[in-house]
Amino acid sequence: MDDKYKILERIDEGSFGDIFTLQTLTGGRVFVLKQISYKGNLLKNEYIIGEIECLRNLKHDHIIKFEEVYVNSDSVNLILEYAENGNLENYLRERFPMKGIFLRRFSVQILKAIEFCHSCGIAHRDLTPSNVLITADHVIKLADFGLAVCVVTCKGEVVLCDDYIGNVPYLAPEVLQEVPYNALMADLWSTGILLYYLLFGKVLFQGTSEDVLHNSKKVPKLLCSIDTGSFSRTEKNIFGHIQNLLKYLPKERTPITRLLGTVSDHSDIKMASHQSRGHVCGMIQNMSDHSETKLVTKPSRDLVCGMVSCDDTLRQV
Repeated sequence: MDDKYKILERIDEGSFGDIFTLQTLTGGRVFVLKQISYKGNLLKNEYIIGEIECLRNLKHDHIIKFEEVYVNSDSVNLILEYAENGNLENYLRERFPMKGIFLRRFSVQILKAIEFCHSCGIAHRDLTPSNVLITADHVIKLADFGLAVCVVTCKGEVVLCDDYIGNVPYLAPEVLQEVPYNALMADLWSTGILLYYLLFGKVLFQGTSEDVLHNSKKVPKLLCSIDTGSFSRTEKNIFGHIQNLLKYLPKERTPITRLLGTVSDHSDIKMASHQSRGHVCGMIQNMSDHSETKLVTKPSRDLVCGMVSCDDTLRQV
């Protein structure tokens, strides 16, 4: 990696690793390096493998672009598109309230990114403002697929999840209750909380898991108490989406495709060269030397799902 990029600066740090900007030695293009530490057998770390799968295979104008990945003995180094305007949380601190065309654009682009993931059987499971990035051209890029999981089998059956993780204020009631849940439906609730943040500049509820779960039952009453008389048409439209998504019972939440209306042309979607959404499986192989290694994805929890195959490579360093 050192013969291709130089690190510019650290822009964020987390419990699993740091994030840097880096620049190509030839051409001067700027990217982001997401460095994820790991111990033991990388192939058994379903969260890291799952993130690589999603980044390589979900090709969409509103999903962060994957360049390549380097692996060494204790870290995975993801090279990703650089979003110059940072994340939505920081962006809104300086620009709230957001009005007009940007408010509508951001809400639609967020919905399109999530809808595309769901159309591929992928649940993001960590839909928060910090994972929504914004480019210099003010284009939304959904990022951080570390908790994402494929939940649809070859036969189109949804498999329930039984790991109860994520950012508490954005978690659906069924996740907080720690009962097996449909992660696609849980994403819908998180999307509603995310749109609420976009519209009001704050999360709906704060507190412990117990506090948020208790308050989630009050959502319909709380939303009905909000005076929308002064809202613009765009604000009313987003507020309507919030109401349709924040339903306590998962089966009552409105699918994003219906919120968006007709999205059949998907004109802003860029897919890999093989557009069959073929079923992909396999795993990292031949990592014993320094040669280029094909990453043939293995869906988390051994589920087989429809995703786009591509020919990117995994490099071991």
